[in-house]
Amino acid sequence: MSNIEIKIQKLWKPKWVITKVDDLTGQTIEKLVICDNVILYQGLQAVWKLLANVGPAFSPIYNEANAEIIAGTSSASSGDQAQTGLLGTTFSKAVEATYPQTSGGNNENLVYRTIFITGEAEFAWNEIGLTNGVTVFNRLVQSLGSKIANQTWTVDLILEG
Repeated sequence: MSNIEIKIQKLWKPKWVITKVDDLTGQTIEKLVICDNVILYQGLQAVWKLLANVGPAFSPIYNEANAEIIAGTSSASSGDQAQTGLLGTTFSKAVEATYPQTSGGNNENLVYRTIFITGEAEFAWNEIGLTNGVTVFNRLVQSLGSKIANQTWTVDLILEG
């Protein structure tokens, strides 16, 4: 583990929550909670530019107007922070209105939420990430299951402070 990874883990704890619902019955099929992923160098650079206002202006920011959750098919290793995005076939969708939101007793968490309805991203999900439509911030590689017709998947990315 590199020094930068250790520092990021201390400052930023990502948690992915994926809730899968059967549209025909309204029943929850499965709820996954995954506390892992890799912040890509380009995502880290975006944070530093926004935080310190250094270098060329970073745009677009990861706000309600630009943030998207992206799902993909690649199961290639996520250990390389130099990657610039998801590697397989992908489908991205904007975050829900009013997201991102803060949460926690001191508003120390940042939450992004996207809801993938039937007809969207119906393939084997092996990778997910947060993008602003230009720059992919992070990447999780894990078999998350196959999304099929008549399923709605709600994906929350919680950046815990």
